[in-house]
Amino acid sequence: MAGVRVGLDRPRPRRSSGPSAGAIIAIVTGMVVLFALGFGIALITQGAKLPTPSVAAASPPQASGSPAVPLPCSTTLVIPAEVLPRPAKVKVNVFNATKRKGLAAETALALKLAGFKILEVSNVPDGRRINGFAEVRHGPRGLKQANLVHFYVPDAVMVEDTRNDKTVDVVLGKEFSVIASQAEAAASMASPSPSTSGPGCASGGPGGPAPAAGGTPADASSAPMNSPAPSLTPSPTPTAS
Repeated sequence: MAGVRVGLDRPRPRRSSGPSAGAIIAIVTGMVVLFALGFGIALITQGAKLPTPSVAAASPPQASGSPAVPLPCSTTLVIPAEVLPRPAKVKVNVFNATKRKGLAAETALALKLAGFKILEVSNVPDGRRINGFAEVRHGPRGLKQANLVHFYVPDAVMVEDTRNDKTVDVVLGKEFSVIASQAEAAASMASPSPSTSGPGCASGGPGGPAPAAGGTPADASSAPMNSPAPSLTPSPTPTAS
């Protein structure tokens, strides 16, 4: 027994079979990195497939004070004599809006000699006096007819009312003298006149007076006129037309 070596029976230290703490941390960190990378790639891929919002939905609403887009309006040159009706096709009422005796009758006769069909000749029905030259009253359907009459009464004011027919009223004012002669009216209607069309245009119609269908027909106001008829002494009561 003396030859037995002492210490042979001490147990040897056992090596741990599991991973160390550092290895576990490295593995967890790697998994987190891989997960984050995969998640980011998935988001990018799905984002490319998502529908983009429309421009109209994303754009802010238009401010109420912003200017509206103007409606189209085109202007062309026409010869009124080629687009307006003939005087024989136009029915005219002649009304005296002054105290001058016989003014409506004289003017109605001149318009009849020019070819117009005269209907009623009397004092103005509403009794309203006109201090200006005259008014040419018409409805929406009688715009062309009124434009033709306006060439014979070039200093008159065009007035649109709500009538449904194509008749035209010539209402004579305090400054009225005589109508234009047939030669003067024909010369004016032979000159090209601007005509507007489109929803953005003011009402004027083809062959209407210029400018903007509200002024004096071209060259008509500058044409020589006959001498004004002498005014009669007004009576204190409304006189006959």
